[in-house]
Amino acid sequence: MKLTDLVIAAIPYLSEFNYDCYPDNYRKYSEEIVPVLSNALLPGVNTAVQDLIDGFDLYCSSLSKKEIKDMSFKFKQVLALFLSPFCLKKGGEFEFFARELNEVWNKKFPKNVYYLTDFDSILKGFDANLLGLPLRKSNKYAK
Repeated sequence: MKLTDLVIAAIPYLSEFNYDCYPDNYRKYSEEIVPVLSNALLPGVNTAVQDLIDGFDLYCSSLSKKEIKDMSFKFKQVLALFLSPFCLKKGGEFEFFARELNEVWNKKFPKNVYYLTDFDSILKGFDANLLGLPLRKSNKYAK
């Protein structure tokens, strides 16, 4: 499996992006990504980043403009909510990959940027309110 395929395969997790499901989905994704990302990084970080971007471009080559816009938004969400937080936590070459990917993606898609953040910051974000409505469903993961 290629890294691009793994990012696309994680898109269904986005439909369950809430305080109750995110930690479990993040853990599942983390388990899936270790062998794929490790293999992708063998030729080097820059090559892995370019392969991911090229794979995304290839995937989108047969889509309509509307589908590309939708897919790029979802792809970016997986990068921001699953792949990058995992890489930042793992550190070393993985962290360098996340930072390089973020820089390359944001330059290539300036209207569709994402920001690096870690798992704990995302989880804490569920305590914030969106338009006055709590995003948290329960206290399942409260400390």
